Amino acid sequence: DEEKAESDGRRPLYGAQYFARLTQRIINALTTPTNMGKLYDVDLRLRPSGRSGPVATSLSSFVNYQRIEAWTWEHMALTRARVVSSSPAFKEKVEAAIAEALRQERDPGMIARDVLEMRQAIADERGDSERWDIKNAQGGLIDIEFLAQYFALIFGEVHPEILDTQTARVIDKARKLSLLDKEDGEVLIAAVTLYHNLTQILRLCVNGVFEPAKATPGLLALLARAGALPDFATLDAHLADTESKVRETFEQILNKAAEN
Repeated sequence: DEEKAESDGRRPLYGAQYFARLTQRIINALTTPTNMGKLYDVDLRLRPSGRSGPVATSLSSFVNYQRIEAWTWEHMALTRARVVSSSPAFKEKVEAAIAEALRQERDPGMIARDVLEMRQAIADERGDSERWDIKNAQGGLIDIEFLAQYFALIFGEVHPEILDTQTARVIDKARKLSLLDKEDGEVLIAAVTLYHNLTQILRLCVNGVFEPAKATPGLLALLARAGALPDFATLDAHLADTESKVRETFEQILNKAAEN
């Protein structure tokens, strides 16, 4: 409450201090190693102001930052933002602030160039040549997510209904609004469904990088079944073909926009 910055209890505390401590306790609870491992990895390095920035901020500061200082990649991330826990009234305020930040007029060419630059930076850091690194591979999940975020930022002002936290739904809405070619939309939706189905299995069954040559026959059969194909060899070929089509669509859409 900006009008009452300090609590009125026996030991008064400023709101900023309280929420900073609360946030840090939540992070500690999620990341503390146990006999079963950590519950979640929490990465706050990309928060506003970087590692030196506050872990909790006021809504007014958030609104001002998103309006004036945020970079394209921060607005890309914001397309996935959702309220986890809140009173109904404050949730409405936060969602309105997010919508306001996303529904700005933007230069499609500049956004496309920023998206391509960000994608290349990720490829340089993590690599993009391993087909079964489904998230990072060329034509993998990141390519589809970045396309969805591009559509949300470019068309959010005119078509606010395209804003959604789920990649598949954004792509589907872009197709239905004729913002995306029907054939390209079908390729991307089929791909994101395949990628999610395979990723769920891999996350449950594999620690680290999946190497087909070292996998058990049971896991290979399970992956083939998740991909709705008769055997792993067919799935492997289908994944390669899917990633190739997704990459072609990704480059075609963004390179064309970046040239304008």
